[in-house]
Amino acid sequence: MPRMSRGRVMYNQHRANVRNFLVGLTIPEIQTVWREAIARTGAGLNSRASYIEEYLNEVIREFNDCNRRIRTTYQVITPESAKIGDYAKIGWENEDGDCIKIDGFDVSWFGDEHAAVVAFAVDYLLTHGSGLVASTYPTCCPGNTWYTEADGDKNYSDGSEKTLAFHLVGFTADEENAIYKIMAA
Repeated sequence: MPRMSRGRVMYNQHRANVRNFLVGLTIPEIQTVWREAIARTGAGLNSRASYIEEYLNEVIREFNDCNRRIRTTYQVITPESAKIGDYAKIGWENEDGDCIKIDGFDVSWFGDEHAAVVAFAVDYLLTHGSGLVASTYPTCCPGNTWYTEADGDKNYSDGSEKTLAFHLVGFTADEENAIYKIMAA
C-alpha cells in the first residue's frame, strides 16, 4: 500500500480539525465564520484557508442537496411556568435539521426508495427521541405532523423538564403516512 505524503497527511488532519470545529454550527454560523476568516487573512488566502474554503463549500453543497430533513425544537417547563400553563422557554435545538439521505445501497437493501426513506426516518426518530407521540394522533396530517417526547429530560436541581419535538421537512405524504403508521403502532 502506498504511503501518503506528509502534505496529504497534514491536509487530512486539518480537514478533521475543521470538521470538529464546525460540528453543531448552523449553515449561517458557518458562513459567518468563513467571512470572518477571509477578513482576517485578507485577499491573499494561504493554503490552509483554501482547505477550509473547500471543506465549507462541500458542507454547504451537501446541505443544499438534501431534500428530506428532520428539524428539532425544544420546550422547557419549569414549576413556575407550569402554574400558568405555559412553557418557560421554547426554540430550535436544530433549526437546519439533520439530513435523511439514502443512496443506491440503501435502496437495494430495503427494496425501494420509499421503504429506505421510511426506515431511516423511523430509525432517526427512535434513536434521537424517547417515547415519541405524534402531534395529530390518532390520524396523520402530512406536512403538519410532528413527534414530541412524552417524557423529557428532568433537571432535578431546579425542577424543570426539557422535551424535544421532531419535525419532518421535505417528505412526501406517502412517506409521512408510513412513518406515522410505524411510530403510532
